[in-house]
Amino acid sequence: MSQTMKLVGSSCLFIVAVFCAVAESADVTVTGKYCDTNHRCGWHGYNYFWCYTSRYQKEWDYCCKPGHPCDTYNYSYDWCYYSSVSWSYCDTDNKERDKTVNGRSCLSGESCGQHGYSYYWCYVQIGAWDYCCKPDHACAKHGSEYNWCRYGYWSRSWAYCKPEKKG
Repeated sequence: MSQTMKLVGSSCLFIVAVFCAVAESADVTVTGKYCDTNHRCGWHGYNYFWCYTSRYQKEWDYCCKPGHPCDTYNYSYDWCYYSSVSWSYCDTDNKERDKTVNGRSCLSGESCGQHGYSYYWCYVQIGAWDYCCKPDHACAKHGSEYNWCRYGYWSRSWAYCKPEKKG
């Protein structure tokens, strides 16, 4: 008797041996999250491809359209179409990313840096960016009662920050 079950994004068939297939792109969102098992990527009444990423349908994310998986497509970053005309950066490899002062992850292929400006920053989503701590000034108390760091070179270029959790 064979049995099919879902294990962290892989379909496995148990007979005498275990045979697993890599997760289909339809099961993974543009940010690398797995879709809820009861709500796979699809149009679901909207003009973009998406799925719920939590059991209670409170969190959702865009998905790459079928036939256009997350890839570089001759650019320096990963991206895909999630609708007929709209695209997004995407990340299905779940690599560790640089973090901003607010604890947000930089986009796939992005890192904290000056990128032509006098402060450190990175893109956290399309059209949105956030400050990053300077490499030589980590998020810490620095003699204060709160965590902060410098993101630029002027005395006023500092921000409250969330220290990275060490795993």
